[in-house]
Amino acid sequence: MRPRGRGHWSLVRSDADKGRWFLWLDPWRAPEAADSIPPPESVLGVWPSDGAGGVGRLRVNPDYVPSADESPTDAVDAMLRSLMRRGSDAAAYLQAVLCDVSFEVAMNGDGRALVVRSRDGSACLVVATAESHRRRVSAPAWCRVDLPGILDLLSDGGEVAFNPGGPASVCVADAFLRASCTLTQQDILALYAEFREQNADGCILPWRFGDDGSVGSVVGAVSRTAWPVVSRSGVSGVSMLNSSW
Repeated sequence: MRPRGRGHWSLVRSDADKGRWFLWLDPWRAPEAADSIPPPESVLGVWPSDGAGGVGRLRVNPDYVPSADESPTDAVDAMLRSLMRRGSDAAAYLQAVLCDVSFEVAMNGDGRALVVRSRDGSACLVVATAESHRRRVSAPAWCRVDLPGILDLLSDGGEVAFNPGGPASVCVADAFLRASCTLTQQDILALYAEFREQNADGCILPWRFGDDGSVGSVVGAVSRTAWPVVSRSGVSGVSMLNSSW
């Protein structure tokens, strides 16, 4: 029986994309039944699979929609929540994801990046990883950049305030971000494979896209899980933002 599916999988764009993948799911929205697959809007992103447990680079899903207030808003927010929960054990996974996504940097009306001060007086860029985080920040304009683009705007010794006011708001030091940029392709793929293995029974689902256009899950329904947040990350170069942001 062909598994039931819904919607258009825009992440699978051509014949070259057919084959095995790993879906990174909204942990608060599990498949309805063992013979169904999640709707496209419940998928944070996908990794191509080599069929032996290895994965390729992350492809984030622009059509992802959080299903609950507790759901991560995007791939970076998911990793920040994991960082808050697991501390330094999750730091390297966050660095890998930072290499594969884009961000929105708050800008002044004069075309320069908006700079605010953290609690310790450090200069901080304000960065949003999803539209819902942008809405909490009053900024004349926003600039979409990748990680090297953030570093181009960041002064030495500066910090980045990710998603101020959000459930996993953090200030990240420039050294942490610059270290992320030094990761090699091999480093990133190894981190993704390790992250997948650690979440094989949670929010990452193997699946396949057949030559006949069929979409099928390789395993059954995924258990519903949560993303608890603790008071501090315990990671060098990363600190919690207070509620005044």
